[in-house]
Amino acid sequence: MDLILYGAGKEGKNANDIINNFYQEKYDVQMFIDSNKEGEYCNKKNINVKDIESVNKNNTIIITIGDMYTVVDLYFLLRSKGFQKIYWFLGLTLNRTQDSDFLKDECWDMSQWGDCILPHMELHIVDKCNLKCKGCTHFSPLFESEEAKFDDVIRDVQKVSKIFSSVARLDILGGEPFLSKDLIKYVIEIRKIMLTASIDIFTNGLLIPSLPDDVLDCIRENNIFISITEYKPTHAMIDKIISRLTQFNVKYKIVPYDKRQIFNKPISISENSKYPNLCISNGCVTVANGTISRCPTLMYIDKFNEVFNTKLPNDGIMKLDECSSGYELLEKLKQEVPLCKHCIQCDMEWGVCGTDIKFEDFAVED
Repeated sequence: MDLILYGAGKEGKNANDIINNFYQEKYDVQMFIDSNKEGEYCNKKNINVKDIESVNKNNTIIITIGDMYTVVDLYFLLRSKGFQKIYWFLGLTLNRTQDSDFLKDECWDMSQWGDCILPHMELHIVDKCNLKCKGCTHFSPLFESEEAKFDDVIRDVQKVSKIFSSVARLDILGGEPFLSKDLIKYVIEIRKIMLTASIDIFTNGLLIPSLPDDVLDCIRENNIFISITEYKPTHAMIDKIISRLTQFNVKYKIVPYDKRQIFNKPISISENSKYPNLCISNGCVTVANGTISRCPTLMYIDKFNEVFNTKLPNDGIMKLDECSSGYELLEKLKQEVPLCKHCIQCDMEWGVCGTDIKFEDFAVED
């Protein structure tokens, strides 16, 4: 089968290499589409890079760009041009066998996404975390034992599924999601509701080697992926983590370890901070407790205010029951809120909070 890759960047090259190394008997990359490149690409087999207008509409297109909002924009562009067979390359690591299939196992079929798509949704199933990173934009170290109520979370997922034709990518996280006693129930029920969504469990990975077999079986059987952020403690046991996932054929991806481990204090009490304004959670739409917000920092700022006796604004959190139009909600989620004036770039070395969690672990005064 002939394939066309949309995006001649790093992910496009990665997809092309995977096809050539593992699937060349069944698939062949004919060309790239890229608005920023032209000519030929990839050294071993020079492939033409062309404009979208020169591509036959019957071809199968693989979007090889990571940003979910760009992926959704390209999906609509391709549909408007008459393309029907549209896939998104996930960039996963998996245990490839003779039975593996590139489109089925390494890509996501976008054909059922519809016309009103939420590009990215984050969902806490537990608020607490076993690592407690300083600067956490979800403020997870501030939560001690709170765990979401299963029925409430599933009700929120059902509401979102009625507002939008599809969620492109749904992240199950927290906190540390593997701390949830109901993880298997969540995986099964969320997949039942979100049939067309690419679903990831976001984790620091530390609990993976000790996960029960039935948890990993359930994740694989429901076509859920694991995204691991490789913090310093994760890096120290990454081989055990990978071995466990490989043993159960669970697909995963890793945000790789960086020895510098530069993190960020996300909040300033001042609207006119001496630090530059920076939004590091833009587009990470968060759903919790019957509400939806443009980012997790806004959704959980009340916890920060409660612990540190501050009054940072929480305007912009909307009730799902009051959202009748997905198109209107998408526009509202793009709008800045008062808290945006407090989001800053303040680099710091990665570390964990001590037993005495401090204001300066997350914020600056000015």
